[in-house]
This record gives sequence, C-alpha cells and structure tokens, in this order.
Amino acid sequence: MAFYNVIFYSVLAAIITVASAGIFLHYKKWTRQNLVFLISFASGFLLSVAFIHLIPEAIELAGSNSMLVLLSGFFLIYFLEKTIMIHSCVEAGEEKCDVHKMGMGALIGLSLHSVFDGIAIGAGFEVSNTIGLIAAIGVLIHKLPEGLSIMSVMLAADYKEKQAMLRVVLIAFGTPVGALISYFLLAGIVPFFIGYALAFSAGTFIYIAASDLIPQTHDCKSINTLVMFAFGIITLLSVMVLF
Repeated sequence: MAFYNVIFYSVLAAIITVASAGIFLHYKKWTRQNLVFLISFASGFLLSVAFIHLIPEAIELAGSNSMLVLLSGFFLIYFLEKTIMIHSCVEAGEEKCDVHKMGMGALIGLSLHSVFDGIAIGAGFEVSNTIGLIAAIGVLIHKLPEGLSIMSVMLAADYKEKQAMLRVVLIAFGTPVGALISYFLLAGIVPFFIGYALAFSAGTFIYIAASDLIPQTHDCKSINTLVMFAFGIITLLSVMVLF
C-alpha cells in the first residue's frame, strides 16, 4: 500500500506543478494578484510539517544527531541555490528577475529540488501512512505557488510558452523520481537512516519556507498574508485531527 501511495502522491505533485504553470499562462492577471497569498499559505504549512511532524519523528528514530542532518539539508539547498539557483527569485506579483537566468544550471537545480521533495514523500511513507500523507500534503501545497513562480520567471527570461512548459514538465517529474529512489533505498533498512531522511527533508522544508517563500511576502502590506500563513498552520493541525 505504501508503494502505491508514494507513486500516487509524487505523480500528483508533478501534475500540480505543471497545472499551476498552465494556470499562470491562462490567468496571468489573477495569479499575479494572488500569488503572494498562495505563498503565505504554503510557507505556514511547510514550517508546520517540519516542526510538528518531521523533526519529532526524526529525533525519535535517530536521536539528536538527526539535527546535524537537518542542518545539512538546509545548507545543501542554500549552497545549490547560491550556485545553480534552485528556486525562482521572482518577487510576488512581478516577473522580472535581475539576479538569475533560467539556463541549464537553473534547470538542473530546480530538478534537484523536485527530487528532494520526492525524497520527503518516500521517507515519510516508509515510517507510516500518516507521516507520509502529511509530508505529501506539504509537498503538494507548495507545488502550486512554485509552479506559478517558475513559469513567471521563465517567461521573463524570454522563453516561448511551449519551451517554458517543457522545462516545467522536466522539473516537475523529478518528484516521482526522488520518491521512488527514496522508497527503495529506505525499504527494510535500520530506522535511524529513515530518521536521517526525515531530518534532511525537514531541513529542505524549513529553507524553502523561511528563505524562499516568506521573504516574497514582505513587500505586501495586506494583513491577508498573515491570515493565510496562519491558515496554513491551521490546515496542518486539521490534518492531524483527521488522520
């Protein structure tokens, strides 16, 4: 059952990324106006997943040493972002990116991030269906603003719409690849390795939320960004009650 869950949620994450990029192409005005609120929601949910579920589970399975692995996950994303640009640096509501260009390095970096998302899903389901589902929902939720942002920057970098969409598809399906790699590598191994995988995923979640998503909301003066951030946390707590 866990295997089918890994396949289903990782493929669904890829589909959401592609679909959100398609939404941007068809509803550019709406997405520019509301992207900041989607980002706020995703950041609240991702931080909740990391601190309420992934970190406690990692410590239970692997002890306090798992926090060193968490830090390595955080640092690796930071290193890759600074070298080959994992995330788009699009400002909320804007398409211009003066720092990064969407070249081959960016394509590799974005794809690696998708692989890391898949690792989070596979590691979660290796622990339990509940942890796997919560990790998967965290990935699914941040894929929507991520797909919108990626498409925004690609169009700003003068890619034609078909070229941009093809690159989005290649990036998106890194998630199923990472999920399958994680699932098969972690199957049947000692629990503390699974704890390390969860801690690594928590580090990537924290970096994504704190470094990439939240800063994009600072220029928005609307109180609704705070409301959506809190709603992201409430959504995680609601999932806990349900499952």
